[in-house]
Amino acid sequence: MRILLLLYCLAATIPMAAQSPNRKLAEKEFLKTLQEALEMGMDSTPPEDPICSIDTAFAIDDKGILSLTLRFKNKDKDSSFYLQRYAVPLRLVSHVFYDVYIGLESYNDAVYVRRTKKNTTTYNQYALTNLWHIGMLPEDKAKELQPKLFALVRELRRWYH
Repeated sequence: MRILLLLYCLAATIPMAAQSPNRKLAEKEFLKTLQEALEMGMDSTPPEDPICSIDTAFAIDDKGILSLTLRFKNKDKDSSFYLQRYAVPLRLVSHVFYDVYIGLESYNDAVYVRRTKKNTTTYNQYALTNLWHIGMLPEDKAKELQPKLFALVRELRRWYH
């Protein structure tokens, strides 16, 4: 009986061990591709918009929450800023879209957007939405990245369900 239980436990853990490197590779590729899209989008920001920089890069935590924090500064001479943090559970990302922007679409309103007050790092709830606009990209690049990102989202949802 003990041997049977041991074999059962061993058989149950082998698939998880085999999937782990694949998940890590998919996460790494997904984060790299999102970062690339974000940086391209930041390069095409209209001059009248606030200056935006990456405060905390795209990351996926243990629970499968994708997040990003951006820092916005006014273009005038004062040094004021605010932070805006985006987060969405990967299991709730339903689609990667491209219209003018490339972005993530979620089931229901699963994208949390939190913003700090001027010159603070304490977040307040700002919005709850189903769309996360990553960046405005050239059409050819967006058409290349959209299916790649969507395939990676589908793969990652297998591990975070």
